[in-house]
Amino acid sequence: MIPTINTKMRWLYMMNVKSCTKAIKGVDCKCADKLRRNIIRLPTNMYEEKRFNKEIERSYLNYLNCRNKEHK
Repeated sequence: MIPTINTKMRWLYMMNVKSCTKAIKGVDCKCADKLRRNIIRLPTNMYEEKRFNKEIERSYLNYLNCRNKEHK
């Protein structure tokens, strides 16, 4: 399987998500982990891609809220 530009970009985006310090029992922050999982999913058609992008946006907003709470 040859990776496409889209999969490489998603992989790089996923690698740049930083975990907050809310590690519970050795598990990373839930909001960062959920964002990573949503980013790495590959759509099979354009409808799934739109839905995944909306879920990524929603997860990203949750991630930002989680990170902002950490810094206060």
